[in-house]
Amino acid sequence: MSTAHHIRYGSEAELRHMLLEYQAILDNASVGITFTRNRTFLHCNERFSEMFGWPSNELIGQPTHIVYPSQEAYDALGSVAIPTLSAGQRLDTELQMKRRDGSLFWCRMLAKAIDPHDHGKGTIFITEDITERKTAEEARRQLLLEYQAILDNASLGITFTRNRTFLHCNERFSEMFGWPSNELIGQSTTILYPSREAFEELSRVATPTLSAGQRLDVELQMKRRDGSLFWCRMLANAIDPHDHGKGSIFITEDISERKQADEARRLLLLEYQAILDNATLGITFTRKRVFLHCNNRFGEMFGWESNELIGQSASVVYPDEHAFDELSRKVSLALASGERFETELQMKRRDGSLFWCRMLARAIDPADSAKGSIFITEDITDRRAAQDALIRARNELELRVQERTAELAEANMRLQQEIQERRQIEEQVRHLANHDALTDLPNRRLLEDRLGQALAAAKRSGGQVAVLFIDLDFFKPINDMHGHRIGDLLLQAIAKRLRGLLREVDTVSRVGGDEFVIVLPDVHAQEAVTEIAQRVLDAMTYPYIVEGHELSVTPSMGISVSPHDGTEVGTLLDRADAAMYAAKERGRQNFQFFRRDFATTG
Repeated sequence: MSTAHHIRYGSEAELRHMLLEYQAILDNASVGITFTRNRTFLHCNERFSEMFGWPSNELIGQPTHIVYPSQEAYDALGSVAIPTLSAGQRLDTELQMKRRDGSLFWCRMLAKAIDPHDHGKGTIFITEDITERKTAEEARRQLLLEYQAILDNASLGITFTRNRTFLHCNERFSEMFGWPSNELIGQSTTILYPSREAFEELSRVATPTLSAGQRLDVELQMKRRDGSLFWCRMLANAIDPHDHGKGSIFITEDISERKQADEARRLLLLEYQAILDNATLGITFTRKRVFLHCNNRFGEMFGWESNELIGQSASVVYPDEHAFDELSRKVSLALASGERFETELQMKRRDGSLFWCRMLARAIDPADSAKGSIFITEDITDRRAAQDALIRARNELELRVQERTAELAEANMRLQQEIQERRQIEEQVRHLANHDALTDLPNRRLLEDRLGQALAAAKRSGGQVAVLFIDLDFFKPINDMHGHRIGDLLLQAIAKRLRGLLREVDTVSRVGGDEFVIVLPDVHAQEAVTEIAQRVLDAMTYPYIVEGHELSVTPSMGISVSPHDGTEVGTLLDRADAAMYAAKERGRQNFQFFRRDFATTG
């Protein structure tokens, strides 16, 4: 045998071996791969035929348009694909494709011409089922739309800033400051302050407050675009107190009207003080029958300097102790019952002389006598004829006090209601961020957090944590036959049944369309995990009654246990997932513990 013959034989053997390796790659690839020529299928791997619901041998020779929703969809792709592939470039697109049963699914397609200069040599297509990712993206898009709707319809101004620059604001914020929202974005936040000094003054307060993880709550004057100033209440929180680069959120409220009302109340109090100081009536406040405060007229009426009476027993203005005790008893009875006390009696000046006095007494708080009383006195010795006029003046004063008190009470009630509503909205947002919208089970984010906590606790105590990854067999046929609404109700019933099987410390989470994960912290032996897994398997296999339909699904379950199968969240989830696929390969409706010979998912 010649040397040339030996070389050719060796090359042919190497070529056969290489072809076998390529075929193994195609057969075991997690993506669909097909070769086409003249718009006809020449070859495809098992994943491609499985993805489209065709036996691979039946696809060969078929026109490629059969896996598209319509001829229009096929032609639309061709109008993009042909010039791209002819230019030697790779086509990378996402579109809806059609399975053999007519159902549609989202697919990512990568295509490349084998030879851009010779269309006759065909094209290779790589396809990936991205339905779950598209569904998740749509859910995230919907959630962002909901958050945007909250921002757009909020009655308060809301803005996000970073490095003292506006990143985003809602319509109410831009309206409050007189700016179109798109013109604010990217501008320095200093433009909304009356001056640079005012901005720096706020920064000196805000920076340490936000850095400490605390909320800033201030009232200050801000500037509109037209230069006019208004009073604003500003609440601010750092998005991350440990990383100023992530920015801050500011909530603003135009409180100009409230400030005007506060100023009006301040002026009213000054008016009241002026009234007290200049009143023709004597007014005094007492507690435990001792003078706390009295106006000038009261001291003058009784022949004392008003400050000399402070701290003295009220008995000094009565004719004798008996008269004082008798009046005190009547006043106490009246005020204790929530009534005011009114009488005319003789009282005593400092020099011992007596005069007729009209007295009105009232509890500051009828429910708490310890807070004291207010007495209004009038010398009526020579003014009895003016009694009616004085009563009207007293009633008018009382009415004004009552009206102002009612206004304050109503404003306080509205403020409390608003605070409660804000707390409820914040709680709802936090809940939605951590729970599955359909089943109200913890979502993947909360699952990973709890699994991380369980692993940390197990590391400290030397315990174990088990992860059970469950995939529902035959759920899709139920969904296709009865519709998504029945499918959703079935998922809710499954979630309820799972919650009823587990301990309070366990976590059950929905992580995909028909996938659930259970975390069992603090397990001491594989036998205990096996017992729980069998109980879950038995319970889930029992039929469900959903709107008159008797529906049955069976679970395929994979189990990983720390620390034997890993000590990281991602590792345990991947290995439980791999064990679940092994359970499916063993006939479904069973559970498998992870073994090193199982391939983990990516």
